[in-house]
Amino acid sequence: RTLLRISAIELEQGNFALAINIAQRIPINTSLYQEAQDWIRFSRASEAAKKDNILGLIDALAGVRQINPKSPVYPTASTQAALWESKLQDQTKLQFAQILSKFEQRIGHQVAIEQAALVEPGSPQRLLAQTLIAQWRQELWQIEDQQKLLSAQKLAARGTIEELKAAVAQASKIKPGRPLHPEAQKVIAQWHWQIKTLEDRPILDLAKTFAQRLDLVKAISTARQIRPGSAVYAEAQKVLAGWVTQMQIAEDSPILDAAVALAAQGRLDAAIATAEKISAERVLYEQAQTLKNAWIAQKGELRIKN
Repeated sequence: RTLLRISAIELEQGNFALAINIAQRIPINTSLYQEAQDWIRFSRASEAAKKDNILGLIDALAGVRQINPKSPVYPTASTQAALWESKLQDQTKLQFAQILSKFEQRIGHQVAIEQAALVEPGSPQRLLAQTLIAQWRQELWQIEDQQKLLSAQKLAARGTIEELKAAVAQASKIKPGRPLHPEAQKVIAQWHWQIKTLEDRPILDLAKTFAQRLDLVKAISTARQIRPGSAVYAEAQKVLAGWVTQMQIAEDSPILDAAVALAAQGRLDAAIATAEKISAERVLYEQAQTLKNAWIAQKGELRIKN
C-alpha cells in the first residue's frame, strides 16, 4: 500500500515514469496487483495527455477506459478524464476551425470564428481560441475589404468626377482598425486630389480666357477661387501673380506718368503728392519712391539757391 501511495504522489507531481516504475513493483500474487495496474494505466494516460494534442488526449481517454469502475483509482481517473474530454472537444473544434480558415473565403473564416467561439471561458484552450478568432477576424476583414477596394479602384479608373466620388464613397466603407484601412486612406487622398484637379482645371482655364481678353479683374477673381490643396493651385498662383502685376502696372502707370508731368512743370509738391498715391504693396511703389526722393532733393536744392 505504501508503494501505491508513493506512486500516486509521483503521478500527481507529474513524474509519470517513476510512478509507473514504483507501481510495477507490486507482485502479481498480491491483492493490490490490479489496483497497481490501474495506477499504471492512469499514469500512462496522464503522460499521453501531457502531450496536449488530439492524439495524446485520445490515447489518454482510451487508457482511462481500461480502468475498472470499481477500482479505487477510478474516481480520480474519471474526474481527470472529464477534463481531458473537454479539452479534446475544444482542441477538435479549434482544429476544425483552423482547417476552415485555410480556405481564403469569407464563409470559411466566418465558420472558423463560430467554431472557435464555442470554446468555453475557463477552458485551457480559451486563450488560443480567442487569439485565433482575432487573427481570423483580421483575415476576414481583409477578404471583405479587398473586394470593396477593388470595386473602388475600378470606379476610379474611369476617371470622371462622379465615378471618382463613387470610388471615394466605396473605399470609405473600410473602417479604422481594419487591415486595409491605411491603403484605403491613401487612395482616397489620391482620388480627392484628382477630383479637385478635375473641378479646378476648368476654373483656371476660364481665368486664362478672361486674361486673354484683357479682362484682368475677372481673370484674377476667377483664379482666386482655386484653393490650396488643388493640383492646379501652384499654377493658378503663378499666373495670378502675373496678372496682378499687369493690372497694378496698368492702374498705377498713369499716376506715375502724371507725377512725372507735374514735376516737369516744376510743380514738385504736386508731383510728390501724386507719387505718394502708389501704396507700398504695389508693383510700382519702389519706382514711385525713387522719383519722390529725387523730387524732394530737387526741392532742397532750389531752396538753397533761393
